[in-house]
Amino acid sequence: GPITVPSHCWKVLLKQTGNLHKELWELAADEVKTIGFIFTNDAAGAATGTAAAVRSVKEIEELTGFKFFRNLDPAVADAVKSQKNLADW
Repeated sequence: GPITVPSHCWKVLLKQTGNLHKELWELAADEVKTIGFIFTNDAAGAATGTAAAVRSVKEIEELTGFKFFRNLDPAVADAVKSQKNLADW
């Protein structure tokens, strides 16, 4: 049968920047950085630079319907999912 090919590829990242001895759910918003990327799954997407593909995790959640970083405190997750500063990475 036919093979379904997704229209986009995406990735979301989270990094801990504060106390490395804390569990994920113990982190404060100033100890976490997040970012997302999305590319079209075609030749144009392959030619897209990283800076052009940057999105916030919140945007990726809205596009995909997935909820990421469920182990973060909900207030912290809300605070950091809007980040999309490529310079932090």
